[in-house]
Amino acid sequence: MKNRFSIICCSVLLLIAVSYSAVNYPYPQRKNYGNNTINATSLSASANLKQRFQAFVRDFYEEGRCNGTPCARIKFDELQYTVSEGIGYGMLMMVYFSDTAKSYEEEFKKLWVYYKNFTNNNGVMHWKIEGFNSINQQNGATDAEYDVALALVMARYQFGNAQYETDAKDLMAKSLTHEHNSDGLHKPGDAWDADKNPSYVAPAAYKIFEEVSGDPKWATVLTRNYTFLEANQNGTTGLPSGWANADGSVKSCSSCGYSPSDNYNQDAVRAPWRWATANAWFGQAKAKTLLTKLGTWVNSKDPSDVKGPITLSGSWGTDGNSSYVGSLACALTANSSHQARLNEYWTVLNGIGTEPYFNQAMRVLTGLLITGNMPNLKACASGGTNPCGTDMPSGGTAGSGVSIDKFSIGDEEAEDERGYARTWEPWYAYTDVGTEAGKRGKSTISNEKFQTKDEHDNCKEITSYKVVLKEDGEWAARIPSYELIKGCTGTTLANCENATRYAAFVALGLNAKYNGRNYDLSQCTGGFSYEYKGQGHNFKVQTSVITAEGSDHFTAVSVPTTSWTTQTVELSELKQPTWVTAAADKHDFDPTKIIGFIWELKGDDAGAVDGGISKDRGSLAIKNFRCLGNFTVTGSRPDLVCSDWSEPYNPSRIGMSPFASSNALVAMQNSVNLQVAGSATVQIFDLRGNAVRTLKVARGSHTLSLSDLPRGMYIVKASHASWNKTVKIAVK
Repeated sequence: MKNRFSIICCSVLLLIAVSYSAVNYPYPQRKNYGNNTINATSLSASANLKQRFQAFVRDFYEEGRCNGTPCARIKFDELQYTVSEGIGYGMLMMVYFSDTAKSYEEEFKKLWVYYKNFTNNNGVMHWKIEGFNSINQQNGATDAEYDVALALVMARYQFGNAQYETDAKDLMAKSLTHEHNSDGLHKPGDAWDADKNPSYVAPAAYKIFEEVSGDPKWATVLTRNYTFLEANQNGTTGLPSGWANADGSVKSCSSCGYSPSDNYNQDAVRAPWRWATANAWFGQAKAKTLLTKLGTWVNSKDPSDVKGPITLSGSWGTDGNSSYVGSLACALTANSSHQARLNEYWTVLNGIGTEPYFNQAMRVLTGLLITGNMPNLKACASGGTNPCGTDMPSGGTAGSGVSIDKFSIGDEEAEDERGYARTWEPWYAYTDVGTEAGKRGKSTISNEKFQTKDEHDNCKEITSYKVVLKEDGEWAARIPSYELIKGCTGTTLANCENATRYAAFVALGLNAKYNGRNYDLSQCTGGFSYEYKGQGHNFKVQTSVITAEGSDHFTAVSVPTTSWTTQTVELSELKQPTWVTAAADKHDFDPTKIIGFIWELKGDDAGAVDGGISKDRGSLAIKNFRCLGNFTVTGSRPDLVCSDWSEPYNPSRIGMSPFASSNALVAMQNSVNLQVAGSATVQIFDLRGNAVRTLKVARGSHTLSLSDLPRGMYIVKASHASWNKTVKIAVK
C-alpha cells in the first residue's frame, strides 16, 4: 500500500459473536514444517501468541454494515481509515487462530464482504477506505490481493467451504491480469507502476496460486520476482530495501511508502516473513538462499538492540518495534545453528507492549510462522504421512505443576473471610511514591493501608497494604484499582514537576527470601504459570545476585483481560532490561537464587502514561501461581520474628498473610493457622493437660507447624486481649 504512517491506537473493546462453524485444523498447529526449517521452541509460544491475536482483534477489528450487509474492517488508525493490506492480514489471522473453542469464520466472511464492497472496475479493493462508507485513496495495492487470495485458499481447507477457493481463483486472475508486467514482475498496484516493493513479492502464494488455478503464468511470476529479489538484496547484510527499481536496484522516493525508502523500513519488514513461508512450505531453494544471507547477519545481532529503520549496511535506527524484531526472526528459520538466537528473538518479540496497528499485525503474522502455527493447510489436506510437517511439543497442561501460592478459608472460621499465601512469605504491594531519588511518583492504589513490621529489616515499622482479598467469593492477590501518575527524577520534590519524567509504576509482590536454604526452584524446569485478570504487566523474578534497582529478569505480559487467563513463563523467557549494559549489573538467570516475584504495572519509560506495558488506570489480580516442575518444600527454615519468644523455638512457618485486622485460629494437619490483630500468646497442651510449648507472636497471620512434636492429639490455645480460641489438632 502507499503512503502509510503509524498512529498509536486507542483500545476499543469489541464483543465478537461465538461461531460454531467447523474447524478442520484448529489452533495451535505447532508444526515442524520440514524443509530444514526451525521454529521457536518455547512451550508457551502458542498460548502467548493467541493472546497477542486476541489483543489485535480487540483493538483493531470492528464490525459494521456495508450497504446494509454485515461486514467488518481492520482499523488502520484510531477511528477513521482501513487499508486493503489490513483486510488480508485479518483474514489470514481468522483462518489460523480458529480453534475447537472458537471458529473465526464469521469474522473472516465479514472481512471478505468489506473487501468486495470497495472494489474498483478491475475487481481489486481500493487501498484506503474511510470507515464503512467512502473511498479515500483509489485503486489496488498488490500485496493485499496476494494475502486475501491466499487467505481464501487456506479458508477453503480450514472451514471446508469450496466457494472460498472459487473466490480465490477469481481474485488471482484479476491480480495476474492487472497487477503484473508482461514478464511477470509485480506492479505495486493495478493503476500504477515503476516503483517496485520487494516486500510485496510472495513466493509461497505464487506457488499456491499456480496449484489452485492451473495457470502456468504464476510459475513465470515466481521466477521473475525471485530474480528481482536477488538483485535487490544487500550483498553484506542480506537486507532488502523498502522500494526498488524494476532491475532490483535500491530506489529513493518520497511518495511510494515509508521513508526512507532505500532502508530496511516498515515496508521492507514483510519480505523475510514471505521468504520464510516459501522455505517452510515448499523448501524453495531461492528462498533459502535469501534467508541464509540475511540470517547469517541477524544471528550476530542481539534482538534487544534491534531498531529501525535499518540502513542496508546494518546501522540501527531509533524505533524498536515488533515489525523489525519479528521480521528478522523469520530470517533465522532456515538454519538449525540459529536456534538459540531465534528463541531469543521470540522472547523479545513476545515481550513488546501495546503498539499501533501495523506493528501488532506484524508481530502476530511473523509469530504465526516462527512458532510453527502457519502450515500450508492445502498440503495438510492432501493426506499422507505428516504432509504439512511433524508435530512439535505443544506445552504442558495449563495450570499443571506444583502450587506456589494458595488462598484458602479455614473450614472452622469461614466467617473470618481471610486469605493466606501458604508457601511463601507475605504478598505485598508498593507504588512509586517516595522521597528518595528515583522514587518521586504519585501513583495510587486502592488497597487499604496498615502498619506492620519488616521481619527482614530489624523489625522496622513500615506501612503496608492489604493484598490478599476476596472478590466474588474468590481469594486472590489484588490491586482492586490503580492510577499511574507520572513522577520525575528531580533532585528535590519542589522542582519535581519541571524535572525529567520517568515511568510510573505500582506492583504486587510475593517474597521468597529464604529459598536458597529451603527450596530449589531450579526444579521448576518448565518455568512458572499463574492466572491473572486485569491489565498488562511485567512479570519479574528477583534473584539475590541482582543489586541494581529495576534490573531484575522479567518478561512482559502485554495483553489485558477481563476474565481469568493462564500465563506461562518459561525460564528462558526471563531477561534483564535492555538498558542494563554494565558488566557488573548483567547476570545470567539463576533459579536457585530466587528471592521473590513481582507483577508490575508500569507506564512508558519515556514518561508517557499509556505508552508502557500497562494502561494508566485499571486493576490486577493474581492467583494459582505454580512451579512447572517438581518443586517441594522440605525441612524448616529459621524465622525472624518481631517479638520475644518465651522459649527458643523455630516454627516451620511456611507463609503468612500481609495483614491482620481480626483474630482467628484454624486447625490444619500438623499445623495451625493463626491470625491476630495484636500480640498474642499461643499455648500447646497434650491431652493430659501438660503444657508442651508456649510462645508469643506479633500482630499478623502465621502458620505454626507442630510436625516436630510426637504423633498424637494436641490442644492449641491462642489469646489476645479479650479474645481467645482453642482448637484440637492431630500430629501424624
